[in-house]
Amino acid sequence: MQVISFLPLFNWLVWIFAWLDSGKQRYLAFAIVYLAPYLKTGLSLNPEDSWLPLASVLACIVHVQLHLSVNGEGTEPPLIDVSKLMLEKSQLKNLRDRTDGLVARLKKLAEKTDARRIDQSIDGNAQVTPEEWKAIQEQKERDELREFDERLSKSLTSRVENVEETAKETER
Repeated sequence: MQVISFLPLFNWLVWIFAWLDSGKQRYLAFAIVYLAPYLKTGLSLNPEDSWLPLASVLACIVHVQLHLSVNGEGTEPPLIDVSKLMLEKSQLKNLRDRTDGLVARLKKLAEKTDARRIDQSIDGNAQVTPEEWKAIQEQKERDELREFDERLSKSLTSRVENVEETAKETER
């Protein structure tokens, strides 16, 4: 079961074999889900046609390995041991606390950076509040988007004009 899961175009057969062994219909559903992208692309693994078959291969490999690791099925140990990847509750709490502390420090750093930018952007002694600074930044973003939209529309109109000219030339 482990080895077959790594064979593209055949990895969905793992779930057919599991269905034949156990009779559980969920395995048949898994097989259909992993076979569908192949059928849609005509059994092609070419990424230019679609990325779905490749994603299906990778998802099936991970699914089979996780299934074997969690259920402890098979004569050999799974190639990916999920138990080594899982954290204990105390480790998870410690990791969460550290992450919260890091996020809080990053927020303070961002606020300090924004305050420095405000101070650097102001000529003279006038002070700008963070809300005003945010409004200024949003206006700049809107202006940039407007400029981009204008350039895009000009580009599209020139392309349409080129296509129309080419079409007229081919008609002649």
